[in-house]
Amino acid sequence: MHVDLLVVGGGIAGLKAAREAADAGKQVLLVEQTAHLGGRSMVDGGKIDWMAAADWVTAQMADFAAMPNLTVRTRAMASGLYDHGYAMVYERVSDHRPGQPGAPRHRLWRVRAKDIVIATGAIERPLTFAGNDMPGVMLASAVRDYIGLWGVMPGKRGVVCANNDDAYRTALAMADAGGKVEAVLDVRAEANGALPDAVRARGIQVRPGHGIVRAKGGLKVDEVEIGKLSGDGISNRGEHMFCDLVAVSGGWSPVVHLWSHCGGKLTWQEDGAYF
Repeated sequence: MHVDLLVVGGGIAGLKAAREAADAGKQVLLVEQTAHLGGRSMVDGGKIDWMAAADWVTAQMADFAAMPNLTVRTRAMASGLYDHGYAMVYERVSDHRPGQPGAPRHRLWRVRAKDIVIATGAIERPLTFAGNDMPGVMLASAVRDYIGLWGVMPGKRGVVCANNDDAYRTALAMADAGGKVEAVLDVRAEANGALPDAVRARGIQVRPGHGIVRAKGGLKVDEVEIGKLSGDGISNRGEHMFCDLVAVSGGWSPVVHLWSHCGGKLTWQEDGAYF
């Protein structure tokens, strides 16, 4: 495929970039590795151009369908960027719909683009503690995805552990879905702001300056041992909370892989602890 612009990532930024380029008359290809467009806004909400995020995405897709110079492919991952605007895109065609007559399972696109926009968003970081790879320990954003996108509650009794405000959304999502949230453990010395206050207003305890020492269980997590954090390490160990789900968040890091693949340089962002 030969295009004027390849946009990698179908979140809000990618959709905006593709729309503006197509409106300017360019031939555009937008690829998104998941099955849905809109990125995290489809779960976490928000407003774009004074519209609810989901409604805005739906409106964009309706417009895209009428634009012959804009092609959108979901379940399509840009796997590499190379010299002279050359990109490889791996598309899953029928893996999710087996039995289609004449349909390949996968398709590999070789794309030549005059320009490329990388709009790949960010990925959530985990937290480190003993047993953090046990089944039932999940990223906080993944828990919200299970609830918001697929209607699945990953656990009935959860503990959230984080170092940022975003994970408080998970506590609210679990409560809205009928789950019980034992506590939000925030490793920061203070937990103030709109989201922590909203969680407290739902009757969920917030424990600033606390973290998880270890997750315990057999085939899955059954409880966590928690402790109070200080400059000297962890004190007051030995308190236990019973749970079948642990949602963790260590903040977010931009997805810079493709930028690095084509030789882009990185800088360190101290306040967010990421490249």
